[in-house]
Amino acid sequence: MNEACAGAGAGMMALVGLDDATVEKMTEEQRLNGKKVWAANYNMDGQIVVAGLKADLESLVDTFKEAGAKRALVLDMSVASHCELLTSAVEKLQPYLKEYIKDDFTTSVISNVSTNPYNTKADAIELLSSQLVSPVKYKHSIVEHAEELDMMIEFGNGAVLKGMNRKIIKSVPTLNVSDMKSLEDTMEKLND
Repeated sequence: MNEACAGAGAGMMALVGLDDATVEKMTEEQRLNGKKVWAANYNMDGQIVVAGLKADLESLVDTFKEAGAKRALVLDMSVASHCELLTSAVEKLQPYLKEYIKDDFTTSVISNVSTNPYNTKADAIELLSSQLVSPVKYKHSIVEHAEELDMMIEFGNGAVLKGMNRKIIKSVPTLNVSDMKSLEDTMEKLND
């Protein structure tokens, strides 16, 4: 990803307060005007991350605010994830996926590209490759499968997804595993 964006002046911008359709329409219009910007992460209602060339993103801060964004913050990043600027990385990622993804899946995985479950190596390679250049439909994936969920578990420090999940679907708790104590607590709740 770093190699694909090296020297391009790539970046990302967090937008708060705009709906999906507005951001999609605005980024499409800006691409028609020669700017390289794409909706990249659909985190939750009213929170979308846009990726592209940093100069183009910076030039659009006021445009997004005039459209109703409460915040338009260019992030301190040098990579533009989940957009066409990573096209050259797809071909380089695939050999690693082919080597390291096991043939046998014991469970399905929800794709943030399609919002659908998959359980084969071929699908994993295709969808994980596509994830580099396709927006993350996180919010859509959670909503699509909400009725099937009893609980969600986030792994890693920060509990960012726990906070987002609470806003996406309030009825399903999210546990966070970030150390041995939280792992033990989560295991206890799973066994209840």
